[in-house]
Amino acid sequence: MGALLVGLMLSATVTHTRLETAQGPVHVLQVGEQPKFTVIYVHGYWTDVDTAWREHHLAAQLEASGLEAVFIVPEAPSGPGQKVRWANLDALLTTVADARGALPTELIAIGHSGAARTLSQWTQDARLHGIVLLDAFYVAASVWTSWLDADPSRRLFVLSRATASRAAAFCANASARVECRASFESHMGIITNGNALPAYARRAAEATSSTLSLR
Repeated sequence: MGALLVGLMLSATVTHTRLETAQGPVHVLQVGEQPKFTVIYVHGYWTDVDTAWREHHLAAQLEASGLEAVFIVPEAPSGPGQKVRWANLDALLTTVADARGALPTELIAIGHSGAARTLSQWTQDARLHGIVLLDAFYVAASVWTSWLDADPSRRLFVLSRATASRAAAFCANASARVECRASFESHMGIITNGNALPAYARRAAEATSSTLSLR
């Protein structure tokens, strides 16, 4: 069954669409008439996608990145007992493309907290060249090491607060293709204060675009 699409034009160059799918709602924000990037943001635990979209002001944060992009915000587990909704990245991209048209091929995924469970499922997809972990270092470091080793154009960004001790050894031995930083904001403040998401979306886009152009 295809996705049910409800769209809203916010301005001449910004369009918000909410898709109803079998895996839950998917919000899609297109910024720019000819977007260059596809950026996926996955929320963490103790919320759902509609609540995160509204209460974390995700549309404003994503626009604040300054990127001309198609931003995809899917449903994800809201607690440790829930299954990953979109274990297959291709299924998510195909669902969005079928509803809205072809997506830009430069692909970045960003996740907060428990979103690590979803992002770790996507590391087998060769199209994904940038990953941002916003206090989301909750799966084995080997997942990220293997993903980086598979393609020298890949870039990983790790912002830590609650996960600082989990990420410490990985970051201490990471290559130049990994950027690790400590956050002065709280675990939830990282996503609610409106600073990290725009900055890291922009940083990841710039880094992956630069490395892909050299291939």
